[in-house]
Amino acid sequence: MHQQRPLRPVPALTTILDTTPIQFATGRADRLVKTQFLKQAAAMSRGILTISEFARTCIVEELGVNPAKIEILRLPADTELAEQVLARRARAPRQEVALYLGLFLPHKNLPRLIEAFGRTTFCADGGRLLLVGGKDRAEGLDASLSEDQRRFVEIRARVSQDEVEELLATSRFLVQPSLVEGFGLPVWEALASGLPVCVSDGGSLPEITYGLAEHFPARSVEAMTAAIDACAAQAQAMGPGDDRLLSERLLAEAPTVGEFAAQFEGIVRRHLDELGARGPRVGPRVGLRR
Repeated sequence: MHQQRPLRPVPALTTILDTTPIQFATGRADRLVKTQFLKQAAAMSRGILTISEFARTCIVEELGVNPAKIEILRLPADTELAEQVLARRARAPRQEVALYLGLFLPHKNLPRLIEAFGRTTFCADGGRLLLVGGKDRAEGLDASLSEDQRRFVEIRARVSQDEVEELLATSRFLVQPSLVEGFGLPVWEALASGLPVCVSDGGSLPEITYGLAEHFPARSVEAMTAAIDACAAQAQAMGPGDDRLLSERLLAEAPTVGEFAAQFEGIVRRHLDELGARGPRVGPRVGLRR
């Protein structure tokens, strides 16, 4: 479960993906309640599972958890998705689009992205910014756009999985401007699919991109503008097969689904052994779902 567990004194491993809910709480009371809940969940757990070194550091510093109690499960890349997108890209024409894929929450830093994109040469030459995935927050973001911004910004609140794959295949590049990320799954999937990415220095993003992305300081509009244009130029210069090369470089760093499952099973078995449990064989099925 995503950072939740029953507060009961039973042997448990708890997954805490990140501490973003604390860092971007709506107020002092909200922050206090969320912090105390996560601290209590961590204290009652045999171990904590998380998904990046950055998230581990935040859990230690913000929740006071002993580092020895935390284990990092490196997420696998979805190779099936990557192959499907690469196959589509081989036959689909490119659109002059910078793609943002994710929620429209405050820590996603979208107002700065919109401002920065409007200053780019890519925008001046006709490029568009497509913001996808905001759900119920899309209306509020749309209402905040100026008339000039509506000229180059398109918002799609909900899309199907097939549409996501089409966008990954046809967009020029993906941009992720987050102030903080515990991981950054859209960035991971874009790189695995051979799509150039332009990302902030927020949280784990430098960690999970392995030097394969164009980076910028999250709070600098000027740096973001320059990085977007640099990424657009990189995308324009890509030749046949370069997308597959980018994909292979990312996949070389990522564990397979089988390796991820084996690591997870090993952690569970070790804790069962420590408890002296004699139960049925533990064999989790692990897969990726959007």
